[in-house]
Amino acid sequence: MKKNNLIMGYVFLAPWIVYFIVFLMYPFFLSFESSFLNVNILMPENTQFVGLANWLSVVTDFLFWKSLFNVIFNQVIFVSLSFLIGLGLALLLNEIKFMASLFRTIMFIPVITSITVAMVIFDFVSGPTGPIQSL
Repeated sequence: MKKNNLIMGYVFLAPWIVYFIVFLMYPFFLSFESSFLNVNILMPENTQFVGLANWLSVVTDFLFWKSLFNVIFNQVIFVSLSFLIGLGLALLLNEIKFMASLFRTIMFIPVITSITVAMVIFDFVSGPTGPIQSL
């Protein structure tokens, strides 16, 4: 019975592994390989191997380091602030006893609204009189 479970586990895992290899690993290695090349998209036959020249130009570029700093700084600040604000609101709503269900409903309305709007648009587009049916 254990061998059958192991095989079934691999069977259920296989689509994820194929997806991971085809859509994540292959493009990653392809872009890593192309980072050592000078590629002309209009004339791919003129592709030249330049070695570490592309990497050196990036590492020595001040704008790259400034952009990297800005991205990391913004992510650290905004992710931290979003987490702290969300946690603070959750703790506050957990402590409020007066009209607690009203406040929880008000906080949950944006989630429901976006899902409802997406369903209405999908229904309109794919409905019997929608633009998809007229194709």
